[in-house]
Amino acid sequence: MAVSVKQYAQSLYESLADKNQTEVKDVLNNFVKVLGGRRELIKINGIIARFGEIWNKEKGEIEAELVSARALGSSAQEVVIEYLKNKTGVKTVKLRERVQPDLIGGFILNYGDQVIDGSLRNNLEILRNKISN
Repeated sequence: MAVSVKQYAQSLYESLADKNQTEVKDVLNNFVKVLGGRRELIKINGIIARFGEIWNKEKGEIEAELVSARALGSSAQEVVIEYLKNKTGVKTVKLRERVQPDLIGGFILNYGDQVIDGSLRNNLEILRNKISN
């Protein structure tokens, strides 16, 4: 039976709970050996990313990236942060902002495994597809 990246990450998180530094090293060494033995080391980057999400969620935090055509002001960022807090139930949002001028307008919000694409470029693409069909 194949084990998913999410299952590996959850197992690793649970295995590391309440461990001291020496025990953490042992658990990580054994975890890598298991992945190697199952020929699944290729999944390690995904496992690390998912582990970070699980860790942050358990700590009441979430990381998000907001991509927009222009830099947003602090009031707009606060609106996004409050939206994410209400949507996810976390206490803390770590928001990274990235400017991508070819979006023309709007934004793309990435958090967890969710993407909200409210960019003008995406909306124009949707409209173009509707017209051509």
